[in-house]
Amino acid sequence: MMTHYVAARPVLWLSALLAVAGAGPAGAEDNTVALYQEKGFVVVGETAVETTDGNDIVLFEGCETGQEVPLANGQTFVCEDSGWIPEAFWAEVVILKHPTTGEVKVVIANHTFKGTLRGDADPASLVAALPVSAPPVAQPAPRAEPMPVAPPPAPALGPQPPAPGPRPLPPAFATPAPSPDVGSPSPPPLAATLIASVAGTWQTSLVLRGARVEGIAILDANGNFNRFERWDFGLTVQVWGTYTVSPISPTLFQLSQKPIGWEPREWCVRGSVCTELNYPAAASQFTFLDADTLRDEQTKAIYKRQ
Repeated sequence: MMTHYVAARPVLWLSALLAVAGAGPAGAEDNTVALYQEKGFVVVGETAVETTDGNDIVLFEGCETGQEVPLANGQTFVCEDSGWIPEAFWAEVVILKHPTTGEVKVVIANHTFKGTLRGDADPASLVAALPVSAPPVAQPAPRAEPMPVAPPPAPALGPQPPAPGPRPLPPAFATPAPSPDVGSPSPPPLAATLIASVAGTWQTSLVLRGARVEGIAILDANGNFNRFERWDFGLTVQVWGTYTVSPISPTLFQLSQKPIGWEPREWCVRGSVCTELNYPAAASQFTFLDADTLRDEQTKAIYKRQ
């Protein structure tokens, strides 16, 4: 398979996957979206290659005939030919369609692969509508219905759906109400319930020292973490270790990380100038904006649960 999986449970950050400058893909056309638009194609959807599969992180590195590539919009791209590119994390996918011929092009990581789309796309991923090829058919005006003599009876009251809004905070930050007969219940240890609330896969994108960084952090319930960060200048780092959490306020907590190892150990430019990488123990404070959204109070980066 050309899609690369790295087990996330024993490791926190993925190993470095560095693309060789100027190395082109085999079996994939280097056609940009702009080139297709010049040929009359219209962008109808934007998404990305799905980055997680259970507790694994997925890197896209091309196609093999018959390979199924899951997309974040709910569709699946089925490869009809083989070709590969340098490994890409969060590979962007642009779907284009010709308004007259109906031909569809799928551009993944700025390369075109031969294949077909399967399934229905999430409506949120649709970014443009194709122009209509014929004027709409006039519809007859609806007939006026006679007014009812009396208004219909009001529907019986019953359970109503909750109003839209932010999801409630995790139960780890809720204070249990005492029972009038039994007294105050004995809640589970707060550290254990807090870990249960923060455990999961979190995704972010931020700018550090002028460079764009995309990252995934996987925190498991046993206190192990797995981080994967990709810098826009071509460096990909894997860091793994242990973490602890401690509450500060009803929505604020501190997360302390103790890295055990990381790969690569150094970053080299043109194979000669190398800088040693160092990841010391660190602590950061996070705020729950809702049950699936965290804010790093130092960098102000937003983390979304996946």
